[in-house]
Amino acid sequence: MPNPYSTELAITLCRNEQDRPDVARARRRWKEDLNAASTCLAERFPQTFVLEGYRPHRPLKVGIAADLVTRCPELDRRVLSAALSAYARRVMYLKGMVAGAARVDLDGNPVGEVSAKDEEHAAAKLAEILAAREARRAAAVAERKRAEASAAAAARSAERKAKQPATPAAVTAEQATRQPAIPAAAAPPAAKALRDRPVLRLPAFRSAAR
Repeated sequence: MPNPYSTELAITLCRNEQDRPDVARARRRWKEDLNAASTCLAERFPQTFVLEGYRPHRPLKVGIAADLVTRCPELDRRVLSAALSAYARRVMYLKGMVAGAARVDLDGNPVGEVSAKDEEHAAAKLAEILAAREARRAAAVAERKRAEASAAAAARSAERKAKQPATPAAVTAEQATRQPAIPAAAAPPAAKALRDRPVLRLPAFRSAAR
């Protein structure tokens, strides 16, 4: 039986291809909304959230999303959920998920600890993220090398062509089929009229018999 979700996904992707400008604008707006939500969390709860990804991150309280909905009702729940998910996938956050580390609430107060199972899950997620980054980096390096090799080959080909002697232009089909014009044979000189020729006059012979 065909999977209806696969069909729906194919239709969605097709529509996205047709409406690419709208999809690009929607993605930009979504990214802007996520950045705005992350900035808001870091400004309103500096004891719990950090804006810069390179700084140490403290593990968050389990169920902190519900607390945020109560304390920040003006934030869109869908955007807030996505912002929290992105925050929990940061490399520094996953590195901070060590068994026994304290989890904090919105005011920075310790509420619970990170379990060994949580640490194991975070370590697996971190390894997955780092592997994906390395794969993208390797793919980018390989693509750059292919582009450089292609450009070098094109340059060598152009250099070889420049050094070759110029060849005569190709003969067109019309020129190949065209026969060279044969000059007309010169007409023989017209024969002179008989009257124009000199007349040979012989001496008259008299008859011997009278």
